[in-house]
Amino acid sequence: MSGLTVKQRRFVSEYLIDGNGTQAAIRAGYSEDTAAEMAYENLNKPHIAAKLKELEDEHLRALDLTAEKVALAHWQDHERAVKEGRTGESTAALNGVLKARSLGGTTVNQNVSGAVGQS
Repeated sequence: MSGLTVKQRRFVSEYLIDGNGTQAAIRAGYSEDTAAEMAYENLNKPHIAAKLKELEDEHLRALDLTAEKVALAHWQDHERAVKEGRTGESTAALNGVLKARSLGGTTVNQNVSGAVGQS
C-alpha cells in the first residue's frame, strides 16, 4: 500500500473488515474523539479511496462475485418477498438490485397503498 502512511494503511485494512469508517479509524489508532472526522477525511482522499476500491475489487474477484450475480440474488430475494407479502423486504431487495447494477442515486420507495415505485 505504497503512498499511504502506516496509520492510513491500517485504516484501509480495518475498513475492509466491516465498512464502518469510525470504527476502522479507532482500530487504526485514531482518537475516539476525532475518529468520525478522520474516517470522513480518509474516505475522501483520492489515494485512499483508490486503494480501497482496488482491494475491494481484488476481494470480489477472489470470491468470483460480479455485480450481475449480486443483482440476481437481490432480485430473487425481491420475488420471494413479493410472493410472501413482505413489501418492506421487497423494497430493500430492489434497492440492492439497483445498487449492484450501479444505477447511482436511484432508489425504490413504497407508497402507503403498498405499491412500489422508483424515485
